[in-house]
Amino acid sequence: MLKVEINSAGITPAFRPTNILTPELEVPLNNVRLLDTYLDTRSILAFSVTSTVAKNMASETIKKKLLIAVVYGDEDLASKIIKFHPKLLLDTSATAIDPSGKKIQGQTPLQAAISAGDVDMVQRLKAVLQQNVQRGIKLSFDPESEIQRQIIAVYPDGIDSEEETQKVQAKKFKDSMLMDLFNKINIATPEQVEFELNNPGQDNADSLLNAALHNFRAQFTSTSNQERIFNIYYLLAAFELNDEQFNNFNGDFDSDDKWNRRRLFWRQVIGYIQRHLPACYLQAFAQGIYDIVKHQKKLKRSFKFIDEKDLYMCAVDGDLKLGYEYVAGNSGRQLVLRGFVGWGESEIISKFIADKKIRLKEFMNRGEDNKEVIRNSKAATRFTPCFNMMVTIAIAAAAAIAYNEVKKLRLSL
Repeated sequence: MLKVEINSAGITPAFRPTNILTPELEVPLNNVRLLDTYLDTRSILAFSVTSTVAKNMASETIKKKLLIAVVYGDEDLASKIIKFHPKLLLDTSATAIDPSGKKIQGQTPLQAAISAGDVDMVQRLKAVLQQNVQRGIKLSFDPESEIQRQIIAVYPDGIDSEEETQKVQAKKFKDSMLMDLFNKINIATPEQVEFELNNPGQDNADSLLNAALHNFRAQFTSTSNQERIFNIYYLLAAFELNDEQFNNFNGDFDSDDKWNRRRLFWRQVIGYIQRHLPACYLQAFAQGIYDIVKHQKKLKRSFKFIDEKDLYMCAVDGDLKLGYEYVAGNSGRQLVLRGFVGWGESEIISKFIADKKIRLKEFMNRGEDNKEVIRNSKAATRFTPCFNMMVTIAIAAAAAIAYNEVKKLRLSL
C-alpha cells in the first residue's frame, strides 16, 4: 500500500515492501489531501505520471486544479495539465468557483471555457491535444470532433439561436431594470446621489435610489449565477443605455450634480455587471479591449490594469471595489479613475463580442456539418454492439463446426 510520509524535505512516497503497486490499492483520503496541501501544481503533475497509483492519488486534485485554471483564464497551467492528462477534458466531476463567485459544476473544462466565451482557452487546449497527436500519443478521442461535440452540448439549439435568446433577455433587462435605475438616479436628490458615491453598498433609509441599487445587485447576482452561459449582452445593454442617456441625466449643464449622476450609473451599474464577467472578459478589460479589437493584440491573461498600480479586475485578498468605486472602460487605462465617466464605449465592445462569436463558430465550421458528426457518432455507437454480437455468433459457429470435424476425425480413427 502506498502511504505518504512527512519529513523535513516535504512529503515523499514510501512503499511497504510486501505489497505490489496496483490500481486497486486503497489510497487514504487524508493522504490525497496532503498532496494539495504540501505540493504545488507542477509537483503534483510530476508525481501523477510516476505510477498508476500516483495518478489515482492525484486525480481529484488535478481535476479541480484544471477546472480552476480554466475558469480563471490560466492558459499555461491548463495546458500543462492537459498535456499529461488529456482525458480530463471529458470529466464533469470537478467543481470550482469562478472570479465572480459563481459555482461551476457539471461541466467539462472545455464546456466551462465555451460557456464563458473563452475561445482563446479552447484554441490553446486544442493546440495541446494536436501536439500530443503529432508526438505519437494516442488519444481516446479526436480533438476536432470532441470540441465540436462539446460546443453542441453547450449550444444544443445552435450558437445563433442562443445569441438571439440572449439579446431578447438583454433588451428586457435594459427596458426594465436598467431604465428603472436610470430614472431612480434622475429623481434622487443630489445628497442621495453623493451618498451612494461616497458610501457604496451601504444602507440609506428612506432612499428609493439606495433600495433600487440594492435590489439591482441582488437580482443581477441571482440571474448571473443561475445562467450556465454568461449573457454578455447584459453588459452591452448597460453601455448602450449610458451612451443613449448620457445627456439626459438631470442637473445643470456641466454641473457637479449632472456628472455625479453619470458617475453613479457608470460606476455602480455598468461596473457591477462587470463584477460578474468570466475571466476572459475581465482580463480583456484590464488589458484594454480597444487594443485587442483595433490592433489585434493577443490577450495577456492578466487581471491587473496595464497603467494602474495595484488595481485589478479580479479580487485580490478579497478586496474588490469594481462595481462600487470604479469601472473599466475599453482602454484598460484612465477609464478606471474615480472621476472619469465614459461615453461611446458600446461600439468597440459590440465588435469584441462579435469577433468572439465568429471565432467560436469557426470551430464548428471545420469539416462537415457538426450535427452530422454527432449523428454519425451515435449511429456508430448503436452499430458497434450489433457488430460485436454478430462476430461473437460467427466465432461460436466456427468453433462448433471445428469441434464436430475433430470429433468425426477421432471416430474415423
